[in-house]
Amino acid sequence: MSTQVAQVAKVAKSSQPMDTVMTVEAVVINIAQFIHDVAGVLTLLEAVPLTPLLSSLQRLMERLEMRTEAPSCWPHLSVLGLKRKDRAAALAAMPAIASVRAEDVFFRNFERCDVPCSAAFLDFLCATADKWPAKLSRVGLSMPPSDDDVARVCRALRRCDHLGSIQVNAVDQCHTSVLEAAHHIRCLEWVYDGYSSVVARALMWSAAITAWLIAGPTTHIGFHRLDFTSYSSAGPLWSLHDDDLAFAKALATVPSLTLQGADSIADMLVGLHTPLHALTQLSINAEDVARVEGLFGLVDLAKITHLDITLRGRQQDLLSCFGAALPQLTSLQELRLDGMALAEATTTSLRVVCIDNVECSELAAHRLLQWISSSPCLNEVSWYGLEYADILYTELATNLRSWIDVGVHRVGLTRAGLDDAGATEMAQVLRDTHHASGLMLDFRFNDFLDVDGARELINALGTCSNVTLALDLSDTTPVETFAELFASHNLTWRIKYDEQNMCDFLSVSSQTTQRRAT
Repeated sequence: MSTQVAQVAKVAKSSQPMDTVMTVEAVVINIAQFIHDVAGVLTLLEAVPLTPLLSSLQRLMERLEMRTEAPSCWPHLSVLGLKRKDRAAALAAMPAIASVRAEDVFFRNFERCDVPCSAAFLDFLCATADKWPAKLSRVGLSMPPSDDDVARVCRALRRCDHLGSIQVNAVDQCHTSVLEAAHHIRCLEWVYDGYSSVVARALMWSAAITAWLIAGPTTHIGFHRLDFTSYSSAGPLWSLHDDDLAFAKALATVPSLTLQGADSIADMLVGLHTPLHALTQLSINAEDVARVEGLFGLVDLAKITHLDITLRGRQQDLLSCFGAALPQLTSLQELRLDGMALAEATTTSLRVVCIDNVECSELAAHRLLQWISSSPCLNEVSWYGLEYADILYTELATNLRSWIDVGVHRVGLTRAGLDDAGATEMAQVLRDTHHASGLMLDFRFNDFLDVDGARELINALGTCSNVTLALDLSDTTPVETFAELFASHNLTWRIKYDEQNMCDFLSVSSQTTQRRAT
């Protein structure tokens, strides 16, 4: 291994065990971008004992040296919840690191934390800003309690000319000086507590954000209201103070906007009829369909390229406004829907489609599948909960074939109602697929897909190249049941852990020729 590889491996050895989001409590070594099978990297470095972790990392680094044309481009480092004892290890890794994301522990799950900003994290941030300011790509921090520490943060931010984005946890306190120091950073995520004190808190920071927006061309701004899933959005609305009028006008210039539970900000924009004609990307988590419809009336739908909508609360009404808007979404490239009912779908060109828990009839699902398959540039299709639409397996297989033909990289048909017969249909489509850069098929959470169906899929996988298949693990059918199949087809298999769903699953890949057990 090169000196750089050994240095990174040494850091990993001196750190804590990694968890399933590739964190070593302090140090995350993210090398996924150098390997086609990103999911394989994410699980290779997960919760394993210290010694196997080091050896796995060394083996992976050795492979990277052989496969990466530019070995000088080394991994990205993420620092989450840095403890004092880990600061030296994190700093020691910096010479071998291409870029660093520094975020305190609050931003792992957007949960309240007792310690806003640890001394070790602040020391690491300041030291990195002093020695390697160009390597800081993202900073996420809660406001430190003392004015002296706030001043240190501001100095660090001013030094980092290449800092691309910043997240600010302004739940407990807000120091507008941090935004003043971040005028050169053009991507902002703002976390706030906006229920009982929305008006008072708005008057504290809306003017500061307005000044930040006016300071230069903004690439993105996001507002995240803490605990928005815990209670209704009923309560004090946004004030119509002069600061807020200027705030709304400034927001009209942003090309990308996220409103996660920030219903009062949506109400302000709709109430003031603020045109958002510069907007090309919109992500909203709202309680009421009317808010989404109101925002649609403010934007130029023909310019929207990325749309992410989540409805929450008791109202799961038919989103007729979305069906009416589809014909105007002529530039749409990425669509994410969650918790909504869907009536109509029309053709457009998409790269990414992610649909979760969408309530729709069989006819609507049929139309939506046709709409998705009409895109000539699909990269990812994920549909969770398709089983409720009663789509015929033959139709689903036909759509899968068309997606593969246009070069899709990921297909997720989780909870799609597949049984052994459906798996057989999918296997026939999958057979002899040779993907240029890698295809991931996720067929998990299909409760009626049993051993026979899994065998059909694995046999089909044996005729493919650069294809990875994810399947459920059954308590009654151990993975050893398929050992002979893996060996006969030279398939690589691993047991992986899905942190979000808290379960193990089987990953089988036709990319390599040597079987590896974990």
